[in-house]
Amino acid sequence: MKRVLLVVLAWWLCLAGCGRTSEVNLTPQGLGYQDWKIVPHREGGQAWFEVRSAADEVLVTSPQYSLRHTTWFVWDGKGNVWAYSGDVGTTVWVSAEGWRSYPADKSGLAAPSYLVQQRSEQHAGELVKSDAQLTVDALKIGANAALGQVRLFCRNGEEQTYSVQAGDLLSFCGQLIAIEELGDDWIHLNVYPNVCSLPDGPFVADDVRVWAATGWMDDLLLLRLDMPQEAALKLLAESNLSVERGQVPNFVPVADMPWWPGGEVAGDYGDAHQSTGELERMALLLPLSDGQVRLALQCFDK
Repeated sequence: MKRVLLVVLAWWLCLAGCGRTSEVNLTPQGLGYQDWKIVPHREGGQAWFEVRSAADEVLVTSPQYSLRHTTWFVWDGKGNVWAYSGDVGTTVWVSAEGWRSYPADKSGLAAPSYLVQQRSEQHAGELVKSDAQLTVDALKIGANAALGQVRLFCRNGEEQTYSVQAGDLLSFCGQLIAIEELGDDWIHLNVYPNVCSLPDGPFVADDVRVWAATGWMDDLLLLRLDMPQEAALKLLAESNLSVERGQVPNFVPVADMPWWPGGEVAGDYGDAHQSTGELERMALLLPLSDGQVRLALQCFDK
């Protein structure tokens, strides 16, 4: 995982009819991600950005956004660029997928902490400060950002402390905890119901995508992990799911969800299916390269 210099470039743009020239306001977090940088442009009532390399190569160019609405261009902790527009919503460009873009709610990625802080009603996530706790059902989560640790307490008396970094995924007390960013005195994370009944503990994954919904088919969780093959097989075994070559099961269709490279199922794969009582679980396993695989899980309560 790349070492991150988390950055945010924020454009605070005047509202319609305000009659003032819009200004570029830099947040304290900076301007660049490693050797990449955002180059903003503004012309004729429109704003857009380019991502450029150290050699000044243009890696991606965004569409244009109206200057009549608040617009922010924001790096996350994984080298992706997010554009928030008060007019058209939030879009993310994923660097690991050749800068393919997705609507934020279809990406399976967590929005940067800046957007969570500024527009919490539109971007999911929690910022747990070092002197506070977050309670989700039977789970309490504490943070020690200085040491890079989260402390987990379950109502049944179990507790656990993990050293974490951005991109980690933990399972504990019936919840999945995705670690998104670490700040000076806070940890940005997301909590999802562990509908897949994964075993407690941390998961060794290079890339984590999560899409969750409630109220439709009760609780639905789509989980995508890029991880070493040995770790994936161990996780499946501990979850009582075996993988065999066969036909791809009928995953619940979600338009433009990036579960496979290019949005398509490709190469060799295996599948598994298990239905026990009120729990329905499906798994897909796709070889990537260098011993890495992509594990996709779909789980829901009936």
